[in-house]
Amino acid sequence: NVLPGRYTLIVTVPSLGNRQKSREVVVENAGGTEVSFVFESLVKVRGVVRLQSGEPFSGLLYFVPRGSVGPKTFVKCNISGAFEVALEPGDYVVGRGDQPPASPAKILALEDQELSITIP
Repeated sequence: NVLPGRYTLIVTVPSLGNRQKSREVVVENAGGTEVSFVFESLVKVRGVVRLQSGEPFSGLLYFVPRGSVGPKTFVKCNISGAFEVALEPGDYVVGRGDQPPASPAKILALEDQELSITIP
């Protein structure tokens, strides 16, 4: 049994490439709280990232599920701004390396998806 309170649960699945999900749970009384985590099939996302000036972005980019603080999925953009990453379908915000997230991205439940992202 778990005592009443607020908890953050983090689930890691090594067989799925160490994918993680986290969720905040409030237990109001000992006993009756059930939590489930679902890991969706991954979508291969390819794209190009440009700065607002139009220049390609070369560096570290991250995707974080909208409304969440993590976990972040990081990807390196090459000198042309091109990247490739596998993500679950859903709404994300995108940021560069050490900056706050700035751009929205919607990942659809497709096999492959192309994105064009502009960041500050």
